[in-house]
Amino acid sequence: MAPRPPYDPRRDLAPITLIGRTPNILVVTNSLPAQNLAELVAMARARPGTLTFAHIGNGTSQHIGGEMLAQMAGVEMTAVAYNDGATMIQDILTGRVNMSFQSGVVALPRLRDNAWRAIAVSSPTRMQSAPKRPTVAELGFPGFDATAKLGMLAPASMPAANIARVNRDVLAALADPEIRTRLTDLGVELAGGTAEEFRASSNAKSRAWPAFSAGRESGRNSAGVRHGRAVPDHQPHPATACVASSIGRCRDMACDACKTAPIVLSLFYHRRSSAARASRAAEIPNS
Repeated sequence: MAPRPPYDPRRDLAPITLIGRTPNILVVTNSLPAQNLAELVAMARARPGTLTFAHIGNGTSQHIGGEMLAQMAGVEMTAVAYNDGATMIQDILTGRVNMSFQSGVVALPRLRDNAWRAIAVSSPTRMQSAPKRPTVAELGFPGFDATAKLGMLAPASMPAANIARVNRDVLAALADPEIRTRLTDLGVELAGGTAEEFRASSNAKSRAWPAFSAGRESGRNSAGVRHGRAVPDHQPHPATACVASSIGRCRDMACDACKTAPIVLSLFYHRRSSAARASRAAEIPNS
């Protein structure tokens, strides 16, 4: 699925809080005959390996969504990885690739313009910003969930008191109307909560992954069908480098982490430093 990181997330990282979730919408190019999920699966079953789905890099929620759908439906689809979100979107719009799981901030404006069609939503429940769109789960694939989670973590060595303080700071930021508006506009469904709640939800998610990951690593889905052949002339999106180099927004506006987490931090700490400067100025007596 993706190269193993040089650390164990559950051992080496301590959860602070879940910032929010970003559901994806499965969109298809207008030239594809399938009008709903049942027709799309039937087409994939009748034409093994010919339908393509675009994603911005291995291990992203877009990639996981396509692979999980193929595995749960028992069909073969071809994954196409991009390192450029703009090119990926253009290829979907022109029909060079057939479909993709896209975040609401990318998908919804183009749906309003009838530039592509929506099939289903990747989250377990319907999107807050698109409540009329059905989920993949309710259309016959219970348990389907390819939602990006945006959380804050720290080194496992961080003292519990420091984790609690940062948790309070982040929750205060998430209560700020400006930050809530900015994140909601980016398609984030805000969460919050304690560090232990974040740990519990992450552990529950990781327990649901072994069967899917094992099938993906073997190259076969639960029905024994090979799936997910990657097209070699596209390179995956370097998500880690992108997060490190982006402050405020991803240059592609297609990387879930890049377009949201830096905004939480930059807005919150900008407001906190501004408040601190104002407080210091108030303490200086007039000469």
